[in-house]
Amino acid sequence: LIPKNKKLVKEYIEKAAKLKLNRVEKSNRNQTTSKYELQNLGLNTEKSEFGGLFIEPSNRLFFFLGQQQKLRKKLISSNQIYNLYKTTIDLESLDNNLIEEFDSKFNSIYQDGPISINPISKMLYLTRTTNNINNNKQIQLDIFQIPFQNIGKEFPRALELNIDGYTSFHPSISPDGKTLYFSSDRPGGYGGMDIYYVSLENDNLVGEVKNLGPDINSEKDEVFPFSFSNKVLFYSSNQNIENKFNVLLAINRIHSRWEKHLLGSPFNSEEDDTSFSIDESTKIGFISSNRKGGKGDDDIYVFKFTPDILGEMDKYDFFGTDTLVVGLNNIL
Repeated sequence: LIPKNKKLVKEYIEKAAKLKLNRVEKSNRNQTTSKYELQNLGLNTEKSEFGGLFIEPSNRLFFFLGQQQKLRKKLISSNQIYNLYKTTIDLESLDNNLIEEFDSKFNSIYQDGPISINPISKMLYLTRTTNNINNNKQIQLDIFQIPFQNIGKEFPRALELNIDGYTSFHPSISPDGKTLYFSSDRPGGYGGMDIYYVSLENDNLVGEVKNLGPDINSEKDEVFPFSFSNKVLFYSSNQNIENKFNVLLAINRIHSRWEKHLLGSPFNSEEDDTSFSIDESTKIGFISSNRKGGKGDDDIYVFKFTPDILGEMDKYDFFGTDTLVVGLNNIL
């Protein structure tokens, strides 16, 4: 119950932000969700493929990151260099069709993607390397935006939220197009990579960038946020003894408080599991993993999204004389 006294409001909210929620991580990665089957996509190779996402579900247009085919001579790297690729996915067989690499004029020097799209405005947000390489030959990843229909016609524009010397990547736009989630190692976090968010209005940043808080972030790395709805966020964290990335489901319960659940098998494995996404219109989801049995390093797996409708256990005793309850034939 928030009082009218503004000082007390601020005090109560600050105290509430430090309280532990009753429900945290009920499941574990060894718990099997047997009805789900992951299918290894045909586009995978011995290199890493990750960051799979439907951009135009009606046209089955699918984007992902893979090995850059035409390496630039001025860049010598022992690490994999990533470019964006596109293909289409058959909604029944879940097989992919012809794969196309993005034009080199669009791709940056080292990495492009992962990406996200504002479903309302069709503005594309993407991770992209800057053209600057420091004296230690380290690159910086920032977040850029470009209207989807202008790809190939103009270069993406860097967002104002980027900070020189720090990484900002893995953008995800909420379904209503009003919030941008991303991961960053900027100062003021809880350690490693944290997940942040900022409000959007007509694809312009509004207000300050905010940390999602200790319910989500830890001293380890929290990356690859995916906004499924205004109250549900998926992400990956390596906050475990093995230091492996697992996918978690976070539910916004009240204000800035989140309840999190570790997904079970087959989504999480003994290895790294990241890049989780679900397209609600096609009922198809994707996840990347370097688990055993794959084709190489990180592979993209696809699954059909078939959720169960469940209720939350609750109990309430009431009487017909209770003025706070309207009852009809014992139905609340």
